[in-house]
Amino acid sequence: MKPLIGSLLFVAASTLSVGCSEWPLFDTVTVIISNDTDFDVDPHIVFDDDTGFFARNFPSEDLSVGLLEPGESRVFHFDCDRLGVIFSDEAEQFVGDMVIEIDETSALEREKEFFCGDLIEFQFVGNLDDFGAIVRVNGLVVD
Repeated sequence: MKPLIGSLLFVAASTLSVGCSEWPLFDTVTVIISNDTDFDVDPHIVFDDDTGFFARNFPSEDLSVGLLEPGESRVFHFDCDRLGVIFSDEAEQFVGDMVIEIDETSALEREKEFFCGDLIEFQFVGNLDDFGAIVRVNGLVVD
């Protein structure tokens, strides 16, 4: 039994280091978007299935996140070939009659900033002038 478990662990470890594998669990990218502010936030997440200059500058799709209330999070799972580039494009925080807007986050590109099986997090923090986004890939801050 022990040699079988060791062999399975070796196969799993070998597969993980390749990037995209044949295992369905590793053929996805998970994206978590959370609002850790005191006000509603529209994260305005955009993405493209392609990579490169045009995908980074002209992403083809908006992620239907909607408004996030304070403390709210949403989780999305993408097939690897469906997510080439992703970023937040001028997220907004709604404070009474005011709308606070931040610059876009850095664009994350598949096979550069993230790989199949990775976890991408967009965490919106702060209020008013301190409103901003922290972007992580597998727990490491990238923006």
